[in-house]
Amino acid sequence: MMKKAFLTLILLLCSFNTVLAQQVPQNVQDYVKNFFKDTYFRFDGAVILPDNTVYLPVIPAKFDIDVEKLDVKATIPANKDFAKLPDAVIFNNDFVLLKVLKDKDGHPTLVNQTTYPTEIKSGIFPQDLLLPRRLTIPDGLGNIKGSLESYSPEIDDFRVNTNAGTDYTKMYFNHPAFKNSVFYMTSPISKNIKVVSSSNKKGYYYYHQKTTPNKMALYDDRYLLVSTYSKRALIVISLYDDVIIKEIPLKTTPDEIIINGDKAYVTSSEGHCIYVIDLLKMTPTQQILINGMCEKLVVSDDGTKLFYYDKQTKTLWGVELDNNYLLKDIGVFPNVSKIAYSEGKIYVTSRTKNRIAIIDYAEMNLTGEYDTDEKPVDMYVYNNNLYILSAGLNHIQILNTETDDFIGDIALPTENGFPNKFYKIKDEPLLLVTDSANAVFHIIDLNTNKLISTEKIDEPVANLVMGKVIRKFNDNK
Repeated sequence: MMKKAFLTLILLLCSFNTVLAQQVPQNVQDYVKNFFKDTYFRFDGAVILPDNTVYLPVIPAKFDIDVEKLDVKATIPANKDFAKLPDAVIFNNDFVLLKVLKDKDGHPTLVNQTTYPTEIKSGIFPQDLLLPRRLTIPDGLGNIKGSLESYSPEIDDFRVNTNAGTDYTKMYFNHPAFKNSVFYMTSPISKNIKVVSSSNKKGYYYYHQKTTPNKMALYDDRYLLVSTYSKRALIVISLYDDVIIKEIPLKTTPDEIIINGDKAYVTSSEGHCIYVIDLLKMTPTQQILINGMCEKLVVSDDGTKLFYYDKQTKTLWGVELDNNYLLKDIGVFPNVSKIAYSEGKIYVTSRTKNRIAIIDYAEMNLTGEYDTDEKPVDMYVYNNNLYILSAGLNHIQILNTETDDFIGDIALPTENGFPNKFYKIKDEPLLLVTDSANAVFHIIDLNTNKLISTEKIDEPVANLVMGKVIRKFNDNK
C-alpha cells in the first residue's frame, strides 16, 4: 500500500531585493491601443508598436496617474497626430513617450533639438529599462538616462553570427510544420545556445554563455529563460533584442523551468524549494519550501497541481496549488526518469527497473505496474495516449490512458542511438524526438501514430526549445 501522509506545505512570500519595473500606466496603454491595437508593452516599460516602432517611457517626477481624461498635451513636431507617430508625446498627466529614431548611420537615437519641454527634461527612464543597443542620447536629454547604461561591450559579444556555408533551413526545417520556426539548442559539446532560424539561410548564430546552461524555457516567443549550473539567478534573454534583458535574482541556484500561463515554476535542489515567477513582470513572487531535492517537475493541464521527485529519498510528491499548497506524499519509487499526469492518474517510469507505475491520485492507490522497453527516459500525453520513449531499444510504446493497455509501438531507425527527449510541435499533432548520441531528430504523427520523418542535422541535441520567428528590433520596417 502507498503512504497517505498529508502535510501542509509552508509557503513563503519572497522578500527579494528586486525593484519592480515601472510599467506604463494603464490609461496610457489604453490610449495607445486605441490607435494601435496590437501594441506590446514590455515588462521593462518599452512600448513596441505592431510595425516595430519603439517608444521609450519617461516618468515625470510627479504626475497624476488617475487624470480624469487622458489626452495628448503636446507633441514633437508640434500638433502631430499620435496616429502619425510623432517623435515625442507628452500626455496631460506629464507622462512622456519618446520615439526611437535612426541616425544617418542607422544607429538608434532620440529627437535632437536645442531645447526640450520641462516635462521631458525633468523626467527619467524606468531604471529597469533595456535601452536599444548603441542608443545615442542627445546632450539635452542626458539626465533622463539616470543610472542606465546605453551600451556595454558585452552586449556586442552576446550574439555571435556565423556563416557556416550551409543552408540550415534545408537541414532543420524541411517539414511544413516548421515554417517560421526557430530552434534554441544546447549540445553536449558546447556551453553556448545555438539558434537556428527558418528565416536565416546563411547559417546560424549563438548566444555566448559564460556559464553552462542547465535548462531552458520559452515564454510568449519573446523571452528565453535559462538556468545555469553556477548562477543564483534566472537569465532572461530578450529575443527581440538578442540580449540578456534581466537576471532574476534568486536565493539559490535554479534548475528546471516549467511555464504555465503567465507563471514559471522553477525548481532548486540546492534550496529545497520551487520558485514562482510572475512572467508579466519578470519578478519572483513566491518561494515554496518543499521536502527533499526536487527534480522531474510537471504541472497538471489545469494548472492546479505540481508533481516532483525527491532524488534524496526516492519519494514522489504532489503539490496542490489550489488547496493552500497542500503537499502529498505519494510514495517511494526507484530511479524515476519521468512523471506524467492525465485524467486523475499519475504515470511514473523507472529507467533502471524498466517499469511504469500508475497511481490513482484521488484514492492514492497503485492501480497498475507494467514492464516497459529498456531505459524509459521520457513520456508525453496526447489525447488519450501516453507515449513512452525508451532509449535502450530506440523505441516508443503507446499506452491508452483510459484502459491503461499498451496499444502500439513505433520503432526509431537510428542505429546505436540514444533518443532522449520528446518535444511537442506547437499547434500541430506532431512530436519531435531528439537523440543525444546521433545528429538526428525524428517526427511522429500523433494522429496516425507513425514515424513520418527522420532529419539529419549537424550535431546531437541535449536540450531544445522551439519557437516562432519574430520581428527583431533592428529589422527593417
